[in-house]
Amino acid sequence: MKKFLSLVLALCVVITTASGCQSGSNENNGELNQSTPSNQSEDSGSESDLVIMSIDATLEGYDEWIALAEETTDLNIEVIAAPTNTDDRQAKFTTLLSSGDSSVDLFTINDEMMAGFVKTDFLQPLQEDVMTKEVLDMFPQDYMNVASVQGDNVYGVPIYLDVYLFWVNQKILDKTGATVPTNLDEFKDFLEQTTGDGVYGYGGAWERTYYNNELTHFINMFGGDYYDWSNEGTIEAVKFMKEMVDNGYTPVSQMADQYDQLCQKISDGTYASMFCWTGVLPTITAYGEDQVHEVMMPVFVDGVSQLAAWQWVLSSSSVRKEAAYKFLNWAADVEAQRAYSEYVGKLCANLDVINDESFEFPTVEVVREYFKNYSLYSRPFPPECLEHIGEVGSYFQQYINNEISLEEFCQLAQESVNEYFELN
Repeated sequence: MKKFLSLVLALCVVITTASGCQSGSNENNGELNQSTPSNQSEDSGSESDLVIMSIDATLEGYDEWIALAEETTDLNIEVIAAPTNTDDRQAKFTTLLSSGDSSVDLFTINDEMMAGFVKTDFLQPLQEDVMTKEVLDMFPQDYMNVASVQGDNVYGVPIYLDVYLFWVNQKILDKTGATVPTNLDEFKDFLEQTTGDGVYGYGGAWERTYYNNELTHFINMFGGDYYDWSNEGTIEAVKFMKEMVDNGYTPVSQMADQYDQLCQKISDGTYASMFCWTGVLPTITAYGEDQVHEVMMPVFVDGVSQLAAWQWVLSSSSVRKEAAYKFLNWAADVEAQRAYSEYVGKLCANLDVINDESFEFPTVEVVREYFKNYSLYSRPFPPECLEHIGEVGSYFQQYINNEISLEEFCQLAQESVNEYFELN
């Protein structure tokens, strides 16, 4: 295993893949790049009770949510807009946290950063002052155990969730007479029926830092095991993804695509379907919500899908921890979580809110069905996940391009999994 210093370096230089992450100018959850408004701080001041750095700071409604936080907690909160570029953001966060800088107290981070940071002493454990068992129980347990818990310590307070959904272009379905598939055989028929005349039955984002979302999902759908590349389900999943390319059901060109391109293509009628996160909803809506909509995931072996989240984390170097605890206790509660969805337009992470029938949010009814009928998994992330994802991504693209065989790909992927997850 590489020395842990490589983790810090990787966080500074490697582009991430997860939901809610950003590559280039666009968020991995489908949000468009935003410029920093004039009223957002670039550097922290000395008179604030609390300083937070958030990727959402430039979004419409965020100022209103912060105003509500200040009114409720009686804190003077300074907000710094996090860099929108992935590399810049990760470099900024890593530098501040690793150097012991106390100018910023709270950060919003994604799954990939969390996977690395929980192995360091950069973050303050929260289980005693915020994330007690009672509070922890309000969030998806399986996800939290993978993404936020390390040993006896809880390091994150989820802000909002991303649920991996099946999306279809209704115009293409109406034109071809296709119906929403419910199982593997129907999905195969759907691909064939909707492919033709410049249309692909399925489209993805297979750029080498994004492909992981679909690869892990297909493996789960086929009943495979990401940690075992000799597993029959794992192999079948990989074969199926390549067969979609070989049969012309999905284009090889998508290996250059991230979520901006994916959402544009399903919206303009290039793709009949895709798997993607709830976070792309604003982008999809901007392209025409009547055309593309979310449906239930087809069940191949078992009903499965994926969860991801952005979370609040507290710098262990903060000198304003009591104020941070006060804010985080409020941010985890029903009122704040509900307000985040209402003001900022993100699906909150608190299950008490999501399951409240009075809670209104686009996709929430479908999301409730996913929670009710499917097993929802966190994607596997080793501490040095960014390096691992990029490495397997290169092998995946070589396999799709017929540069290596299925057997070679599985062997190389297994070697990477063994190394980064310390399975040897």
